[in-house]
Amino acid sequence: MSIEHAYDALAQKWDTLYTTQREQAEDALVVGYLRRKGYLQGNILEVASGTGLLLDYAKDAIRPGVYLGVDVSRVMVAEARRKHPGYTFHRGDMRQLPCPDNSVDVLLCVFCGFSYMLDEMQAEGAVGEFFRVLKPGGKVLVMAYGPETFRAHAYEVVEAGRVLPRRQYAPDTLGKLFSRVFLDAKVWGLSSSRFHRLSLRWPKWVFRWWLRGEALLTRRWWRSSCRFLVVEGVK
Repeated sequence: MSIEHAYDALAQKWDTLYTTQREQAEDALVVGYLRRKGYLQGNILEVASGTGLLLDYAKDAIRPGVYLGVDVSRVMVAEARRKHPGYTFHRGDMRQLPCPDNSVDVLLCVFCGFSYMLDEMQAEGAVGEFFRVLKPGGKVLVMAYGPETFRAHAYEVVEAGRVLPRRQYAPDTLGKLFSRVFLDAKVWGLSSSRFHRLSLRWPKWVFRWWLRGEALLTRRWWRSSCRFLVVEGVK
């Protein structure tokens, strides 16, 4: 099963897969960070945009005319268009983005689609394409699966019938990949193994409080025990 076909099959139920307190806290932290750091300003290209989940959280901050979502799944793109009329979504590969050179202020890939660039050549091709479409001074933020990814339950086992191939990164490996072309590339971690030991019986505020404190620590420590890594850079 290819990545494209697997996500075609998942598109209709995608928005129901990540609804626990833990996952909601992760999403809230990421979107809050995007807001605070100016990632929702200017012309925005979202790679691996899926069903438009970022817009579900941040539609108030992103005008239709400044946003383009690109995803490899035909059905995901159709679902995003249904949910967010007026916004632009295209089917496409992150190694061949439908944008002119130097045309984008912000490039985001916030739900780990980058980890499906499985080998180094594919990953380098995607990073080079990110660099091409960004304006000088433009910013990139990409999430990828970190060292702890495969200790957590994989939704693909239940929903798609198998575990889809995906690449987990060590912090230094991800940082070096982006620092080859981007200035000030930095990597931090999110959602540590400790966080995943919290019982889902706890109220939502506990998960959000834990992640806020943890995010400060994982900028320097614990990155190798995180489920997700975030890399940022400037062209």
